[in-house]
Amino acid sequence: MEFLKDRRKINSVIFMLSAIYMVSYLTRNNYSTVISTIITAEGFTKEVASYAVTASLITYGAGQLLSGFFGDRIQPKILIIAGLITSSAMNLMIPFSGSPYLNAALWAVNGLAQAFMWPPMVKLMTAVFDPETYSSACVKVSYGSAAGTLLLYLCCPLVIRLAGWKYCFFISAASGIIMAVITYCFCPKIDMNRKAVKQSADTEKTGTESIRLPKILILITGIIMIGIILQGSLRDGVTTWMPTFIKETFSLGDEISILSGVFLPIFSMLSYSLTLFIHKKLIKNELLCAGAIFTLCAMVSAILGFVYDKSPIISVPLIAVIVACMHGANLILVCMVPAKYNKYGNVSFISGLLNSCTYIGSAISTYAIAVYSDNFGWRATVFLWVGIAALGAAICALVSRPWKKTTD
Repeated sequence: MEFLKDRRKINSVIFMLSAIYMVSYLTRNNYSTVISTIITAEGFTKEVASYAVTASLITYGAGQLLSGFFGDRIQPKILIIAGLITSSAMNLMIPFSGSPYLNAALWAVNGLAQAFMWPPMVKLMTAVFDPETYSSACVKVSYGSAAGTLLLYLCCPLVIRLAGWKYCFFISAASGIIMAVITYCFCPKIDMNRKAVKQSADTEKTGTESIRLPKILILITGIIMIGIILQGSLRDGVTTWMPTFIKETFSLGDEISILSGVFLPIFSMLSYSLTLFIHKKLIKNELLCAGAIFTLCAMVSAILGFVYDKSPIISVPLIAVIVACMHGANLILVCMVPAKYNKYGNVSFISGLLNSCTYIGSAISTYAIAVYSDNFGWRATVFLWVGIAALGAAICALVSRPWKKTTD
């Protein structure tokens, strides 16, 4: 199929994909949002409670590879619908579990189901949008994740107060089922025989034939994967434990601690727009841009390390900036970078591969932060974040020049 030209059709597809991404966050991140409440209500330790989130992140990361493989072969809408329905079923079961180990098993299945969202959406966007539209569409679709996170932090405290934490999962399940029906009715089909799309006259490649990745690009991709692991460890690790950090540091209640997280998606939405502007106008090299964002994250984390326990009015915005930086790095590394592989006919697989690295880092940090903060305290944990961000900046700087030479 040809690229969409009609602005109304383009906007409708972007809006639908943003809604799908928002619902995927509602049905995936609700557990981590209310984890401090679950710990209090069920009497779990932080370590035991983290099993479910960690299991979900592991299966989500591994599932990205499967999703990327099938995303180049099966209609994206079919994969998305299957993911939404399965995720809704797992959300319905969580309130009836009562066991942290059963929670972990159910949430592991949920993580696998959630993996069949992003790579198919990338495949769909590269098929129906031209490269320029794709870049802006990635940002707008990413707003869906921020909107979903915002809804969780705003609504979960209210739902907990009125009906209890279990209803957070019931409501999320309902949203997933509704979104599956909408996707079935309105998501467009694409030509699955077309391996790549035209980016320029000398890079056009269609049909079943594909181009082999250069060896240097394979090496660069491997190094980029390490940077993405570090990005994921900061983005999701900090997001998951922020309510607990606030609760333990300032002795606030569960609802207030969760509500403090509302700053995260607000700052993240600003980060998406600012990152796209910087990338398009100032730093067009994707790896150099990501390295600059990592550097800013390290600086802000260092400031937080010295003032983390002074006041939530100081700590919460600083944490929000840290998370926003990593959302910006994610936009570059997981959204913009895969588009460079489009001419090789495997954009969905590369997207899934790179996105899986995000959740390898997420899985490691979700468990590690719980253990590390219990043993060494939150100040030491924050300075650990400084080291992770600094390492990410160094890795991106290392491959920025060969990346530019290989992909230009």
